[in-house]
Amino acid sequence: MNKKDLFMAIGNISDELIEEAETTQARRFNIKKICLISVAAVLVLCATAFAATMAVTFRSSGHTSSIPDYYSVPSTETLAKDIGITPSLVEEFSNGYAFKSGHIGQNQNYDESDNVIEEYSSISCWYELGDEKISLHIDGSVTSYPLDEDEAAYVYKETPIGYYSYMNKLVPGNYELTEQDKADRDAGKYVFSFGSSEIEVIEIQGLSWKYSGLNYNLITMDNSITKDELIKMAKELIDAQE
Repeated sequence: MNKKDLFMAIGNISDELIEEAETTQARRFNIKKICLISVAAVLVLCATAFAATMAVTFRSSGHTSSIPDYYSVPSTETLAKDIGITPSLVEEFSNGYAFKSGHIGQNQNYDESDNVIEEYSSISCWYELGDEKISLHIDGSVTSYPLDEDEAAYVYKETPIGYYSYMNKLVPGNYELTEQDKADRDAGKYVFSFGSSEIEVIEIQGLSWKYSGLNYNLITMDNSITKDELIKMAKELIDAQE
């Protein structure tokens, strides 16, 4: 599978693979605190269910369909009825990235004893510019951790925006980590994702912030967009909520 197509294969994961990925992700939480991004966002945005590298005391999982629920930007009224939250989505950003599709997700947060502490819906959207794609995930989880201002890459309208970047190593579902893999994982060199048809290394970067009670994540994979351009997109999304 082409690594960019991987990003579009949302929801085509077997229950066994999800369980395996969740088990693996639980061991990775304390590798490196790059930012506070909802793991649920990552699970619905990547078919290999890779985990964000962060330090938290709960874990999350989520799923959505590869078939879009929306082919055009849904209104806040539609989102209120469908998922219970009312973010205002951007149809096209000033840098040319335009709305392609939207997918409803169902998510759960678990405590350290694997008890469900929260269930919630989310919206994941794809924006495209030529061959490049950016995903936007929004949810109303109340157990997600807020980003401290001193951890933020940028603060806009009193909203701390966290930036993260890391290398994601995609491996087959039955892949056994070598001693070198384990060393790379523990050192924070790679975040491992299970379920790819071949071994690949890709760069992940994105932003995470909380605004008016909702959690936002912009995520890219092997994209030429810069950190400053991503922050500009975040500012446009924040402006759209007012």
